[in-house]
Amino acid sequence: MANQLNQGSKNKTRPLSKIILGVAGIFVVICGVIVFSFFYKFARPYFEPKTQIIIEPDYSQVSTVNPSDLETAAQILNARCLSLGCGISFVVAENNQIIAQAPISMSNNFTGTKIAIGLLEIVDFGETPIPDGTTIATDFSYKYFPQVGGTKWHTVITNSEFESANVTQDKFGNYQISFTLTSNGTKILSDFTTINVGHYLGIVLDKVVITAPKVNSPITDGTGVISGKFTKEIAESLAVYLNTKGPLPIPLLAK
Repeated sequence: MANQLNQGSKNKTRPLSKIILGVAGIFVVICGVIVFSFFYKFARPYFEPKTQIIIEPDYSQVSTVNPSDLETAAQILNARCLSLGCGISFVVAENNQIIAQAPISMSNNFTGTKIAIGLLEIVDFGETPIPDGTTIATDFSYKYFPQVGGTKWHTVITNSEFESANVTQDKFGNYQISFTLTSNGTKILSDFTTINVGHYLGIVLDKVVITAPKVNSPITDGTGVISGKFTKEIAESLAVYLNTKGPLPIPLLAK
């Protein structure tokens, strides 16, 4: 009788052991997929064959170049690429050039293009909704942007007042940028939005309107969300510009 009970107990234990082993196996597989995805996204570019890209000041806008501006520009570009995991390194070389060692698969994204200055401004549009994609003038001076006519809008804060920014998704799966401001940025935006409820606040990158939501209530805690019709890539780029404190000190061209 005792042997029969022991045998029955063993028979019950075996299915339970199989279930535990099965769950553990699924967990290991999931962890493996996560690790592989992380490696594929962030580490793969560092192992790809590299090609050299030459970046120079845009001499149509600058006549003399300060070496310290080139060093600062290289640091900003490195910070941007580190945030994006794009596997590109930038170093200052002779003849006022910045040399980039880029994965071959990414080289076409740079060749023959202007490098984004990366100045992000929060701009007061008052009661005027400005369409996305509009190039505007603001009272924040950066001499290398083309001059445009019309109203010169007031810049409330720039990316220098952002502590951190991350890409998130809302409940509908839309991409957005969640941000935290510095203590100084928190006070500036709190004071402004407290007395300007109903105004449109433009999110402006390199003087081009990205989105312009209306202030529905004061933003006093130094956190918020920038939402719009963003793809994942655009949202990640905006977050990078907020995190790397730009703008570039001089305009650059990739050859």
